[in-house]
Amino acid sequence: MQVVGTDHVSVIGNSRWQLPELCYSRSWLGVDCPACGMTRSSIHLVHGRLAESWRAHRLGWLVLLVILAQVPYRLLIPWQQRVSDPRWNRYETRMWAGLGILLILNRIWDVLV
Repeated sequence: MQVVGTDHVSVIGNSRWQLPELCYSRSWLGVDCPACGMTRSSIHLVHGRLAESWRAHRLGWLVLLVILAQVPYRLLIPWQQRVSDPRWNRYETRMWAGLGILLILNRIWDVLV
């Protein structure tokens, strides 16, 4: 994947074939949601463009880290254990709730500053 311009994502090597807008808030209402720019930020980060990643979304690195951490987590801990052990449910709930709160606080920061 690659970022084309400032707002679009396409497949590497074919910038004419762009992915559709993923954020309904942005495409239907014209308002950025708390996660707007997250995909572009993650793509910039994977390509090593840290400044562009930060400009697209300040929490792109954190979301990419959470996504990458899911791979060993899902492979090493059997599904049945995650379902039956309440500690795993609390961990997942806290992780996703914390990420959601950070996204909302980041959006509030963008609006106020």
